[in-house]
Parts: sequence; C-alpha cells; structure tokens
Amino acid sequence: LNLPEKDPHRKVHADELDAFVAMVLADAKADDRAMRDRIYADRNELAVYAKAMLGLALHRARDTEKRDMVIRNIDQFLVEDNENQTAYLKLPDNNWWWYWYGSEYEAQAYYLKLLAAAQPKSEKASRLVKYLLNNRRNATYWNSTRDTAIVIEAFADYIAASGEDRPDMEVEILVDGKSVKKVKISGDNLFTFDNKLVLAGDAVTTGAHTVELKKTGTGPLYWNAYLTNFTQEDH
Repeated sequence: LNLPEKDPHRKVHADELDAFVAMVLADAKADDRAMRDRIYADRNELAVYAKAMLGLALHRARDTEKRDMVIRNIDQFLVEDNENQTAYLKLPDNNWWWYWYGSEYEAQAYYLKLLAAAQPKSEKASRLVKYLLNNRRNATYWNSTRDTAIVIEAFADYIAASGEDRPDMEVEILVDGKSVKKVKISGDNLFTFDNKLVLAGDAVTTGAHTVELKKTGTGPLYWNAYLTNFTQEDH
C-alpha cells in the first residue's frame, strides 16, 4: 500500500491477507495500529471471512467501537430462520469460493469466533452454532479437514465464552407421555454422560408418536433425532 504508485507490487486497497496478518499480529500482542486502521478504512473491499478476522484483531486491540461496526457490517449478510432457530451468513455473489477466504463454513466459523469474543450470549451466536451443527456431513465433518478444524475451534471458543461448558441440569425424555430416561448433566460429565436413547423393535409401534424433552436446571439443550416410521414433536 505504501509502495510508489508505479510499483507493480503496489495494492490499491488492503486485502484479505492483510486482515489475516493483522489478526495474527494482534494474537501475538504485536499489533500495528496504523496497519489496522488502514484495513478498517478499506473494510468494504474485504470478503466476509476477512471482515471477521479484522473484527477479531480489533477486539484483541480493545478497539470496541470499530469492532462493533465490523460486526454490523457482517450482520448485513445474516439470515435468521426463526422456525428452525438457526442463523447463517448468506455470502454475496462475488464471494470467490476457490480462494481461501471464499470458504463458506470457514467464514461462518470465524464469524462465530468473533461473536464468541464480543457477544457470546447473543441469540445469533447460539443460532449459528445450531446451523453449523445441522450442516455436518454424515454428522461428523463439514467440507474438509481444514474447515472442520476451524469450526470445532470456533465451537470451543463459544462454549468457553458462553458458559455452556458449565451446565447443571437434568433432562427427562418422554415418549407418548411416558418417561423413558433421565440423565443429569454437569461440567464434570459434559463429554461422558449417557447421551443416547435407542428405541427399537416392539418399543416402536405403528402410528404417530410424540417425543418430549423436559429440562430442569441451567444450560442449553441440543439434540439430534434419527427417526424411522414415526413422527416426532419437540417440546
């Protein structure tokens, strides 16, 4: 950017790589304010992915006013689905998927990392988590090892910042009004509690059935259902 005007390596505006470098420098506590301010001035030229990286750099530099502006800039692409209680970024048409900063799920993940840092208890953050969970392939990964790693890292940031790693609740599962299982979930057994209910054979009769989850205590409840030959309702 500061090269002579006729230099072939001179850039007209800050780009995605500059935003990535600014985030890394902020992580390393080697923030360059002049560089960060120039990238912020050129933020409309950045892909959504890089905007989120810039937002993280601004957060770590404690420049909350500019960070919040970047979040508002990104929120222009936010779509919320009230029926499914999810949220996702609808990336613009000029989002070039073949570049590193064009990855859909990595962009969603860096936006979640930014929300985890700045707005961890916001509804849009929890809805984005649900959207990402719902869009796994074979319930285990996203598109690649790289975007899967970044999404999981974003989940870890969100869980720690939102307090979801410290639940204290009891969950009861009822099928057709009959209690079939109860489980207690806390920070001590968050990754080891018995989190599965299997109904098979004579336990599943023909016709419609109702599956109900009742929760007491604190902490969010996420669940997945794999159903065959009957319908389900979540209360």
